[in-house]
Amino acid sequence: MSPPRLLAVALAALVLPLAGCGDDSPTPEPDGAQVEFRKVVTSSHLDGACRADAPTCAAWAGFTCPAEAVGLDGDLLMACGTGDDAERSFLLGAPEITGGVAGAEVRNRNGAAQWEVELPLDEEGTRAFAALTAELVPTYAPMGIVLDGVVLAAPAVQEPVDDGVVRLAGDYTEEEAEELADLLAP
Repeated sequence: MSPPRLLAVALAALVLPLAGCGDDSPTPEPDGAQVEFRKVVTSSHLDGACRADAPTCAAWAGFTCPAEAVGLDGDLLMACGTGDDAERSFLLGAPEITGGVAGAEVRNRNGAAQWEVELPLDEEGTRAFAALTAELVPTYAPMGIVLDGVVLAAPAVQEPVDDGVVRLAGDYTEEEAEELADLLAP
């Protein structure tokens, strides 16, 4: 599966493919865990420079993926991507939004063989997501979408998203889109 893109009229994204069968990367499980939206402090695929305090940067320097997520003081999280991107590491801020996802729906895009997952947000999630994306726009900063300590996506925010729907799109097969929807559904 090629890397999908996160769309919501306003997001340009790096979305990491889900782990495939037989790889050793961390894989989130649909066990009732809630999706978290976190600011990306730094990551190995960006410039890798640590923009945090010295103890956090020291911990970050020793974190290598694939690995289990590691929580740090202040609700910071060191986590890895998944699938083909399991070696990408992320230092993430505290959760800005936990939950807020009202559902997950699989849709066919434009009648083509392209599938996407839509995540409608509840009222509180819509307000919080609009505020978060508006805050990140001036810096084009990435936002991590995290489930069970695994970074599923890290889109760079270009515009505020205030319509209450996050769209994950890419070269998904219908089966891959359904798998992702099952993981992200509340």
